Amino acid sequence: RSIFKRFLAKIFKHLYLWTEERQVYIVEADQIGQHVGGDSYNQWLSRHLPTESTLIKLKKEMDGFAKRPVFSIVMPVYNPSPAYFRAAIESVQAQIYPEWELCLSDDNSSDKEVKKIIKEYQKRDSRIKVVYRKENGHIAAASNSGLELATGDYIVLMDQDDLITTDAL
Repeated sequence: RSIFKRFLAKIFKHLYLWTEERQVYIVEADQIGQHVGGDSYNQWLSRHLPTESTLIKLKKEMDGFAKRPVFSIVMPVYNPSPAYFRAAIESVQAQIYPEWELCLSDDNSSDKEVKKIIKEYQKRDSRIKVVYRKENGHIAAASNSGLELATGDYIVLMDQDDLITTDAL
């Protein structure tokens, strides 16, 4: 019975690979944690990021939306690395879907650079809302303060050093 199961597994694996249009990488259980042919996440990302023509099609499709829901992206902030924080904000601003608001909740950051960065982006983009907490309440309290700013139809939680792809929304 065991031999028969392995035989069927190999047949179905090869049938699956044969029917796929794109190249598929199969990671066996004993290979987990190893990089198969390089960084597996970057390989996946390069295969799944939308092409320029796909982005154009998505934009045209959005023009036909009867309702354009607003996404409220809630981001608790506490002393982030400036480079990562800027990249996170810019990944939101790069969305092809324009109906969003970024609700930043500064959890009483001690780094003065954080407030400068927030003000800089808020001045350039009216979709960025900010609350400055008077005391550090950690991620849960900061997230709740950000949620109080949210007026959108949907809530998205995002960390201060996360990046989202241009088609995420």
